[in-house]
Amino acid sequence: MSILDIFNLTWKPKEGIIYRNKVWGRHKNLVWLAPMWQGQPPFPIGKRSQNISKVYVELDKIRYPGSFQVKDEVCTFGILNHRHITELYKTDRQNVKFFKRYTGKSKVHPKFGKTVNETGYYRYLAKVIDSSKITKEKISGRQLVRRRGTALVDTKEGILVVAGKSGIFILPGGGAEKGESREKAAIRELREETGLKTISIKYLFSHDDPEDRRIRNLYKIFLVEAVGKIKPDGHEVKHIRFWKPNSDINISNTTKLIIDKYLNEFKNT
Repeated sequence: MSILDIFNLTWKPKEGIIYRNKVWGRHKNLVWLAPMWQGQPPFPIGKRSQNISKVYVELDKIRYPGSFQVKDEVCTFGILNHRHITELYKTDRQNVKFFKRYTGKSKVHPKFGKTVNETGYYRYLAKVIDSSKITKEKISGRQLVRRRGTALVDTKEGILVVAGKSGIFILPGGGAEKGESREKAAIRELREETGLKTISIKYLFSHDDPEDRRIRNLYKIFLVEAVGKIKPDGHEVKHIRFWKPNSDINISNTTKLIIDKYLNEFKNT
């Protein structure tokens, strides 16, 4: 079945609107999911049971999740790579066909069991006709900095790590919301991602990404003791495992740096 078979007839996107993947979100500001765009995201972020859309870009018959915008007869688009867009492309509006499909109001979230009962669920597709007419666009703008709280749960089984669809394991944690400390962010994210409840927490150290990165994470690492039944949330986290030295678990480079520093400088001290 062709990707076009699941979409309706051609559709005309609104001028200047950015169409991007929307997720089950609690955050009011998710610009970092598509850092190529400046200003506010085109879709309001509502309740968990709202605001779900899938946006795809098709190049040479291959479909990619991404974002696109049509303005002044030019289509600008990007392709998601690990939840981020690092490169932009432009082409003439006439070189792209657009499709939209409404998939109904019965989409159920895997964790919360709620249906999309207000905004519905949409799929958008921007199909590039001739990929040779695409030009690469340099991303401009300020560096995006994210404050992240990270929970390091060290147990007899090993250090708890989580992974999504990519299969690359990281320490549980995430970005702090506006007005939220990174300690509270680590506690909240641990509960949401794994179901574990924090009973004690201790700050260990900070770890910052290199200064030259377009998207720079500033981590605070907390040693956490937690209780409860471990269960992945089924959305962001698909797998939970315990890492030990010489383990064959595929962890990210940043996670390895953090764990190595913890083992060498803080464990058993």
